[in-house]
Amino acid sequence: MKLFRQFFILSCFMFFTLTSARANERDLTAYPCTVFAPHVCFRLPSATEVLYSVPADVHSFEIRRGERLLATAFVNESRETSLGSYLMKIKVSGWDVAGKINESDGARVIVMLPSRQREPVVEVRIEPSEGLDPDVSGFLSSFRPCSPIKSGGQKCPMDPAFGRSIRDVARDLFSQK
Repeated sequence: MKLFRQFFILSCFMFFTLTSARANERDLTAYPCTVFAPHVCFRLPSATEVLYSVPADVHSFEIRRGERLLATAFVNESRETSLGSYLMKIKVSGWDVAGKINESDGARVIVMLPSRQREPVVEVRIEPSEGLDPDVSGFLSSFRPCSPIKSGGQKCPMDPAFGRSIRDVARDLFSQK
């Protein structure tokens, strides 16, 4: 009986350790998008809201939980972004994804640059914090590339690798000091 109790305690400890390590890793790849922008869509995590504006040729999406700004996504139609100053770069689903840490304020910035020249660049600015917020993790994992359809609108197929790669770049940025 003592051996069973020790095994049970060890099992519970391992379960809580593993689940708490993944608590910051919400995965919304299996859920449909709730916000659509040119050539990309994403899902808002529960208890968050989006503030949308269009200053000039940039679509701006502020992701908030109450009064707190978590992240801002910019969809820039002018394509004036260079990946030269970015720390890490990967290619996923025909997009270049790169990340960097702003030296001025510690914010993490992720850029998604599509391979097609006519498509807009997506930049996500994650507000400075101690670690990757679970809602930001979910928000990043939900990103999907979209393509326009002739009848209007766009088609945004599920692409778990795309969103998870974006979230992984953010997680790697938060592991750097």
